Amino acid sequence: MNTFNLEKMINRIYSSIMFRFLSLFSLNKIKTEEKVIYLTFDDGPEPGITETILNLLNEYNAKATFFCTGKNFEKHSELVQLIKDNGHCLGNHTYSHLNALKESYKNYINDANKGKEIIQSNLFRPPWGALSVCTFLNLRKKNKLILWSITSKDTYPNTDWEKHCQLMVNETKPGSIVLFHFSLKHAVRTLQILPIYMKRINEMNFKYYLLKD
Repeated sequence: MNTFNLEKMINRIYSSIMFRFLSLFSLNKIKTEEKVIYLTFDDGPEPGITETILNLLNEYNAKATFFCTGKNFEKHSELVQLIKDNGHCLGNHTYSHLNALKESYKNYINDANKGKEIIQSNLFRPPWGALSVCTFLNLRKKNKLILWSITSKDTYPNTDWEKHCQLMVNETKPGSIVLFHFSLKHAVRTLQILPIYMKRINEMNFKYYLLKD
């Protein structure tokens, strides 16, 4: 194994460990016996994909929480307004979509706070679900940290979407927080799995709730 691949493997293991740690102290599901789930979308808003997702949500009378980067929030203010007009809510996904495990503590905190100031939400989701212990302790003081219990894997290439969607459905429980994206980079994969998942969840009589700020 060459040095690059070894470093990549170590980073992946470290990220996984930190995600498990954060899951113990952050919100990754809602305690409820009611058949409800919480759809969430990360990274946008970006044109093309955002409108398509909003139309699909409207088809199922579904509400969702959109974790925006401050940069995209400023760039596409018309999409932000469209999200609000459709009855959805917003969360902070940092300003520049930084990885806390690769960024200095000071730069990351400043970037996260800049996103919060622009988006005006106490809901915070770190990109990649990654935070160092120090950034976690700082950000939890004035934010509600949101992770997820189910991922669509719409950032993963070459996924068997039919098979993965069934796994998602099997894992879906009352109070599940489900991760998707609303960025052009992942749009093709998002739109392959989101309609399938929503159709099956609808057949199971689940409702869609918003996360509370």
